[in-house]
Amino acid sequence: MVGMRRFEGTDTYVATQDLRVAVNAAIALERPLLVKGEPGTGKTILAHEIARGIGKDLITWHIKSTTKAQQGLYEYDAVSRLRDGQLGDERVHDIANYIVPGKLWEAFEAAEAPVLLIDEIDKADIEFPNDLLLELDRMEFYVYETRRTISARHRPIVIITSNNEKELPDAFLRRCFFHYIRFPDRATMQQIIDVHFPNLKHELLREALTIFYDIREAPGLKKKTLNLRAPRLDQALASRRRVARCAAYARSGQADPTFARGSVEERTGRSPVRAPRLPAPPRTRLTRRCDTGTTRSRHARA
Repeated sequence: MVGMRRFEGTDTYVATQDLRVAVNAAIALERPLLVKGEPGTGKTILAHEIARGIGKDLITWHIKSTTKAQQGLYEYDAVSRLRDGQLGDERVHDIANYIVPGKLWEAFEAAEAPVLLIDEIDKADIEFPNDLLLELDRMEFYVYETRRTISARHRPIVIITSNNEKELPDAFLRRCFFHYIRFPDRATMQQIIDVHFPNLKHELLREALTIFYDIREAPGLKKKTLNLRAPRLDQALASRRRVARCAAYARSGQADPTFARGSVEERTGRSPVRAPRLPAPPRTRLTRRCDTGTTRSRHARA
């Protein structure tokens, strides 16, 4: 795109050199930018910062497990047309009144080239990326109800994010410019913290980063996600005590008598209600006489 500003990061987003190169290359080549990386590394916010950094509007399409590709193009509201037909509304004679444009349609008809974010594309069905191949490649689609072709007035800057929960089709990957956002190293992390928390003490920050990266690099620990929404400390300690108690009883070969009661009390805040114990019914013992072959029953007290 001739004359478009280059993305160099913003005052609130620290973009590494390889990330800036990938963004500007995707813009210059007019290809969608597919961004992968660990959760929390700034994939979604990247599109927001690109739009702010180069002065473009942002159109966001959040993908869910039930999202279909057709919803990004348009939807035909047949229910509203049926209702208006029953009420005698004059709008019912024009089917175009019941065509609801999607996010891609909105991006194609924008007055200036916007930034289109397709967020978490891997949440959708496996065929979802394939259903968008033609639209993202040719930047146009056909509306069958109105027999009209919608073409992009200005090719949007498409940013696609993925958490790598499922593999994307090869045909879709060949049409994208790919970049993987690595987890920030210590120097980059310190720059990010300085941007958002400029008044932190340097000694405190240095000690915190040392502990954080020592834990992250410890062997045997799962480092797939960076979950900042950690559970409460008291809940974690209570769970740890329960696990230790169960392990101790397991080593001794005994059952934990307080496990069931403790779990109910911790969940509800009160002791569980026990059913009254009923007396056992008398047992019947059968005896067999060998001489006559007859059987008689005799009641014995429990």
